[in-house]
Amino acid sequence: MVISLLVFDYFGLAGIFEKMLSFLTKPMQVSARSLVLKIEWPFVMAEKSINSARKVQMLEERYSESLAQLTSLKQLEQENQQLKNLLQNSDREDRTVIITSPIVSQVGPTIGVGSNDGVGVGDLVFVSKTLVGRIREVFPEYAEVDLVTQTDFQPIVAVTAEGFKGLIKGDGKRVVFTEVLPEESPAPESRIQTVGQVGVENGLFVGQIGKLLSSASETVKTYQVIQHVDFYAASIVEIYK
Repeated sequence: MVISLLVFDYFGLAGIFEKMLSFLTKPMQVSARSLVLKIEWPFVMAEKSINSARKVQMLEERYSESLAQLTSLKQLEQENQQLKNLLQNSDREDRTVIITSPIVSQVGPTIGVGSNDGVGVGDLVFVSKTLVGRIREVFPEYAEVDLVTQTDFQPIVAVTAEGFKGLIKGDGKRVVFTEVLPEESPAPESRIQTVGQVGVENGLFVGQIGKLLSSASETVKTYQVIQHVDFYAASIVEIYK
């Protein structure tokens, strides 16, 4: 072999021989490289998929944490605003006001104060200065509430901004302003407030006039009452004595 190479080198054929050898072995090198890439490819893709899944999971966790923080901030802002409204209520100087919050109960709407705190049957319940109910039954540490949406809520005489009188009561799902004379037509979103009566002082805000619920054939008109508050969603409620 050595003698052959010397002969090739002598006649100047060594370079040609090297090129031929490189040409013949190149397909083998390419095939080996392709085989290695094919073997490594599934592992590379699996690693990329795992990394992508981890990144997605991290993003989802961060998004969930951000939502939780945003919810807490909104709730804190709402509670602060409600407290601010209570402190700015100039009418509080003329009455005794007990501040509390709704509690979850199987018996129905309930508040976390009772006779030990001075709550009595018939006391009115407010959310953001809007009448939402009346105390039905009192216990030492809590009290049950009749909401204005309930059918067993005792009707309250009220009046619109135009001076049209009627009764505030519940139909089981919503608050209604009924017993309005046929010839009287309060404007949409007209304010409704209480008229002075036994157990209810004058000028307490109830809501606004909503859509007409009664038909033309009925002897009195009934309107839905718009209330922008919800007893169950409230963080703070007031009890007027």
